[in-house]
Amino acid sequence: MLQELFENFKASGGSAGQIVRDTGLNAAYVSKALSGWGDYNLSANSKAKVEETIINYLESKVEIKESLNTLKGEFKKGKYSEICKNSGILEFANTENIIATLIKSTKQKALTKICGKSGTGKTTAIRAFAKKYPQACIVTSYDGMSQKEFLEELALSIGIKNIPKNKKDLMRGIKKELLTNRKIIIIDEANFLNESSLEQIRHIHDECDIPMVLVGTERLELIIARSHPQVETRIRASLPIEPFSVVEVSLMTKSFNIELDDKQVMKLWKKSQNLREVKYWCEDFVEIYEGNAENFEEAMK
Repeated sequence: MLQELFENFKASGGSAGQIVRDTGLNAAYVSKALSGWGDYNLSANSKAKVEETIINYLESKVEIKESLNTLKGEFKKGKYSEICKNSGILEFANTENIIATLIKSTKQKALTKICGKSGTGKTTAIRAFAKKYPQACIVTSYDGMSQKEFLEELALSIGIKNIPKNKKDLMRGIKKELLTNRKIIIIDEANFLNESSLEQIRHIHDECDIPMVLVGTERLELIIARSHPQVETRIRASLPIEPFSVVEVSLMTKSFNIELDDKQVMKLWKKSQNLREVKYWCEDFVEIYEGNAENFEEAMK
């Protein structure tokens, strides 16, 4: 399977060197894995992990090139569950919608926004997606981030080692790299970007024809609305990101082996602001009370 995928990859212009650059694997490991290892001195477990990483990468490249039509069908058969399981996360409705949006954006090479309240699982979902598809690069913005700082972080995330000092050369280097090595760019905490950075993102998207996804809180919607119409009209909306539900609280508590009745779950849901708070409460409840539901009322004080 690995050799067949690699032959198809080479036929479309790919190389072993590209696999090394995009996955960060040791060049010797990639070379040996592609040629069948022989008597190379490496544990069977390590060899299997190297091969799994390469296979995931090659499969994702094929899926992107073919507009992910095959992948779309696989997701209908439970691909969400596989991604969630491999990342050790729960399969919440928001998680499914975020991953589905990432798939759609990748398929259409779209510029997309995913907006939702803090603590609704956005970052967890995009990290699970990136774990499956190593050509996905996550850039995390922060409060006060300048245009130049954003471009520097983007350049680092896509593998540019010698970072140019000025914005013009940074932009040129980023576009050159993305035109050569196609990536999925995911910008987390995009609500900290300014309108000028959004225009930079729009320009990169248009020039390089790659999928780019903006992920942030409701404030991102306001920043987009204030930006140039050429930016606002290009950004597509995601599937809905809803406030967390009682059902999700129940799933979370059960994942910690905490057995609560319906009234207790409802009370925990009403007390919590988001799923992140529920997770922290569960962790503390297990640590302090060993998950014993008899101590629920005391833990809720």
